[in-house]
Amino acid sequence: MKIFLTGGTGSLGKAILRRAKPDDRYTVFSRDEFKQSQLREKFPRHRFMLGDVRDEAWLTLCMRNHDVVVHTAAYKHVPQAETNAAECMEINVLGSRAVTRAAI
Repeated sequence: MKIFLTGGTGSLGKAILRRAKPDDRYTVFSRDEFKQSQLREKFPRHRFMLGDVRDEAWLTLCMRNHDVVVHTAAYKHVPQAETNAAECMEINVLGSRAVTRAAI
């Protein structure tokens, strides 16, 4: 199965990769180039794509030919979200909307 994983370099994304079935192939989509390079060493069979969940056009291209989309990209730490409310809203709300539209 081909699975597209947004926010794949975060704590939830890494937990999902650790539990991946041998036949599953993930495309890990995230903004963090450094974390992607670290994960690529641990999980070489998976594909890694740099991108931002707010970029619907890029998401649409990257999601092509995947069977499942797992969306874990989000700001989850409340104190940081309160301090950076506009950025949090952009990622959590507009990013989720872009992921949904791209998946459709």
